Amino acid sequence: MSEEILVKQGAPTLAGIKTGSLFPCPCCDEGALLDDIRRLNRLLAPKGLCLLPIRFKDGQALLYLYRPAVLHRDLQNRLARRILSDAGYPADGGCGRCVAQLIRRFREDGQFPHEVGLFLSYPPEDVQGFIDHRACDFKCAGLWKVYGDEKKARELFPPRRDAAGIRHIPQTGIVRRRKVWYNSRNVLRNSEGHIMRLISWNVNGLRACLNKGFLDFCTLADADVICLQETKMRPEQASFVLEGYHRFWNSADKAGYSGTAMFTRRQPLSVTYDFGDDVHRHEGRVITAEFEDFYLVCCYTPNSKDQLARLDYRMAWEDDIRTYLMELDAQKPVVYCGDLNVAHQEIDLKNPKSNRMNPGFSDEERGKMTQLLASGFVDTFRALYPDRTGAYSWWSYRFHARENNAGWRIDYFIVSQRLMPRVKSADIWPEITGSDHCPVVLELADA
Repeated sequence: MSEEILVKQGAPTLAGIKTGSLFPCPCCDEGALLDDIRRLNRLLAPKGLCLLPIRFKDGQALLYLYRPAVLHRDLQNRLARRILSDAGYPADGGCGRCVAQLIRRFREDGQFPHEVGLFLSYPPEDVQGFIDHRACDFKCAGLWKVYGDEKKARELFPPRRDAAGIRHIPQTGIVRRRKVWYNSRNVLRNSEGHIMRLISWNVNGLRACLNKGFLDFCTLADADVICLQETKMRPEQASFVLEGYHRFWNSADKAGYSGTAMFTRRQPLSVTYDFGDDVHRHEGRVITAEFEDFYLVCCYTPNSKDQLARLDYRMAWEDDIRTYLMELDAQKPVVYCGDLNVAHQEIDLKNPKSNRMNPGFSDEERGKMTQLLASGFVDTFRALYPDRTGAYSWWSYRFHARENNAGWRIDYFIVSQRLMPRVKSADIWPEITGSDHCPVVLELADA
């Protein structure tokens, strides 16, 4: 089995958009495929993923890629547990036992068991409706057939254009046979309300990233807000369609340097650019969007340069941005994201000893991050995963650093302490290429 098949077929799960993906794979040698699966699982397990063969039939294998921790949470839903119980699953079964029973159901029955939707992020009420109505009489259809909350489902089935540029909208009414596929957020968590997905990514030149699948990534990620750093362009230098997003740009005075952008589905109450004294207003490093219940600050922190040549300016920047964030926080909570150009703790980079006092890991820069966090803010990823190692967001282009995961975690979502109860997940997506950085993700429940 090639890694290309895994990435292509399992992309929504690899990216953290879905709990699980079910897909076929050619199989002419069952033993060889099992060896490949074991090899891939050694790579996937540290990232919280698992790949399992469901069944083998007619030269094809059916594979299931999933996130066990997320599946465990999904299956705790009351209706999901009832559906599984009715289908003969162990009443007190954990995630592993439920997956084992699903495999038995596939192999013994020879058909797709209807409850499989629970293992693929589909809302339990729609799985139940599919079973009760035998796949007919649904309210609308996109990536799944909707029997429950039609309004919410329509919000999750955004219109799309096909390769010919023709605009499609979700099906409605009683449709029994025709299949139409749409992108979906797949972050519907029953009884939790809407979850806002925010993404931050240093793209290291947006024009170059556009040629490396950036728009495909945006479709796949389906975020409410995408914050970009190091865009290295003015908005008129690239023309592209990103339907449904308001776009805001902050470009540096110097051409091809620095720059930030923010693409948001939700119209902000206000948007401001840069902050503080004039010295901080020429490199396009900060965009602040005010929403109803929080401020979102997209930031590209200045690098202190080789030999720490720009450390003095960096220290002044850190003091001033901290003051700015605290002023915002006095009005409403803050979400602060971006390439902050510092690995805060030794756990945040592969080789801390050899990199000490290098740019991004100097005592001074780390100390400023400590001061910021002590001022009422939380590093969301480290708060959720205090001991997770090997989690990085930037790799040098030299020495096969990304291949060897010799990286640094220098991209962050930092929030006001009082926002933490609304944080549903904080993640890093190293599978996404196109830059020397990868995206970082925050999912935030509505107030």
